[in-house]
Amino acid sequence: MNHGPAGAGNDVPSPDSSAWRRLHLYDQPAAPASLCDLRTQSEVLARLIMEPNLLRESFGDLTTTDFSGSVDASLFRAIAKLVEEGKPFDIPELADA
Repeated sequence: MNHGPAGAGNDVPSPDSSAWRRLHLYDQPAAPASLCDLRTQSEVLARLIMEPNLLRESFGDLTTTDFSGSVDASLFRAIAKLVEEGKPFDIPELADA
């Protein structure tokens, strides 16, 4: 495949060509992250473990039903319970909750 200038006998379309413009790769807005995504759930839970006060500030509208999978929902339930009780916690205490 030739990567020379457009019109020099290569088969790579020029960025100015209509074929290139039809791709629209960067025209679409990014899809919002969903808590149905396991990675997003893990990131939210990790953040809540590190900063439990976020449950009252930024993530206060989350419920256990926002988490798929029984492990993530149980972990969120335990974090929410400890935050509601005002108890500081670490990972071993969270595992016992």
